[in-house]
Amino acid sequence: MLHRDDRDYGSYRLYNVANRKDTLLLSSDIPIKDVGHSYPVSFKASDGHTVFGYLTLPLGKSPRNLPLIVNVHGGPTTVD
Repeated sequence: MLHRDDRDYGSYRLYNVANRKDTLLLSSDIPIKDVGHSYPVSFKASDGHTVFGYLTLPLGKSPRNLPLIVNVHGGPTTVD
């Protein structure tokens, strides 16, 4: 099974149904303890449409006075 979330960019685990335990097979090279959390955000664009996205913050930082990178991709039916 593949596990992904806002901090784990991909780890593969083998799940044993009989004993309800999983074994890590392969994981990302980025340690989870070094990855910040992502939070859903939205705002109204100048044309009135709502723009949805995610804000990823560095560990231990508040969302104030930080540099910003905007990575626009996907489309109106894609959330990635």
